[in-house]
Amino acid sequence: MSRPPASLPLLDALNHTMALRKLHPERNSQHEILCRWLDAKLATAGKTERGKRSQRQVREVKFGPLPGDGQLEYQVRTLELVKQAKKREAALVTKYRLWIESQDRKLRVFRVHRLQCDA
Repeated sequence: MSRPPASLPLLDALNHTMALRKLHPERNSQHEILCRWLDAKLATAGKTERGKRSQRQVREVKFGPLPGDGQLEYQVRTLELVKQAKKREAALVTKYRLWIESQDRKLRVFRVHRLQCDA
């Protein structure tokens, strides 16, 4: 969705000045309206016109722990180092594909929305 319905008290419930917001539907009527709307949207997400779930839909959402120290860190690499890494990775994937095919199997790519694995 590009916009929520005008009837939804989104800004009033979320307080647009905050990045994260905990909702309390049990004691705030605007939060309750927003939670009911979100639940309805999640329940119908991925359904086709006939009301059946699309096969691409993820069937359940799982929550996990926050990343530990070091998992949120990143390194800045030069364009040349990135190119070298891509070449090495492409060579590894090619070798792996050939090995898989030598066993009469097929290597595939798994995609979810805009994310995909290498092989």
